[in-house]
Amino acid sequence: MKQYKFNTDELYKTINEVYPTKASMFYSELNYKDFTKENLDKIVSVIKEIINNPIIEDIPNSVDSKEVITCFSDKTNRIMNEIFNNTDLLFYGHGGNAEAIIADEFKCRYPNLQSHFVSLSSNNESLKKLKEWPHMACKQIAIMAINKHEFNPLYKKREATSTYDTNIYSIENEFFVGYYDSENDEFIKNPNFKERHDFNPDVTIYPDEMVKTNGLFVDGPDEIVNIYKELDYLRRILYFSSYFELDEIGYKKLEQQVLYRINEIYILQEKITPEFIKQQDEKSMNGITNDIKVDEWGFPLIEPNTNNKKM
Repeated sequence: MKQYKFNTDELYKTINEVYPTKASMFYSELNYKDFTKENLDKIVSVIKEIINNPIIEDIPNSVDSKEVITCFSDKTNRIMNEIFNNTDLLFYGHGGNAEAIIADEFKCRYPNLQSHFVSLSSNNESLKKLKEWPHMACKQIAIMAINKHEFNPLYKKREATSTYDTNIYSIENEFFVGYYDSENDEFIKNPNFKERHDFNPDVTIYPDEMVKTNGLFVDGPDEIVNIYKELDYLRRILYFSSYFELDEIGYKKLEQQVLYRINEIYILQEKITPEFIKQQDEKSMNGITNDIKVDEWGFPLIEPNTNNKKM
């Protein structure tokens, strides 16, 4: 099969050249005067060159024979072998509320696969965990499957309605194959499961934690920091997608994501008006800089990045 990858070295280099930073004690400072539409056009030109000219490699199709699953009842074994023989899918289990997840969606406090899911392999040793789940001996285990040939956002985020409203992240039920009921030794399929997924701009957060830019220490007016972070976020998406075995369909869907994000960045660029530049000039002349909040030890407080609602 053909695998699609992207070389993001030129994009990283161009971002640093177009938006050079000046080191300060805790942050790298951005110059608001660099954030012109012409400079953004230069970077977008590089992004489009990368996405339009992927690195295409031939990789061998998987020929590994899967272990026959025999640790359940005959009926459940047949279903498990059917599901776990699919070499295109990566499987994860979550104990508790499985029936509700299949009927609606998975909800959680923060988007972290390792915190909420256990990776499952297509063999008896791994799948025996479903019968005696390690977390609170849950009797219903929801099985999520991610296609290794596409790189999509997984989590949707909504605004909290109160301080007690904490489960603000969710995964749509179309990612769940179904659930295993250990009390009845039965697997219940999810009729809404999809092996491939369309681009959904409301689903914004990727499963790989490294894609996030929350740890990017840059300082400047919010308007330009948002542009800088969104561009770095897009670069990371292209970079980490290469760890997946993107096929042609996955590549086309990733292209949709990239073009959508480029459009969103241009909307942010519209805020850099002559009036905005004038205000920044006046602040600079008056010696006003952005306030950097620090903790009791003098280190900067890194507030949650709430600007990536269109990921």
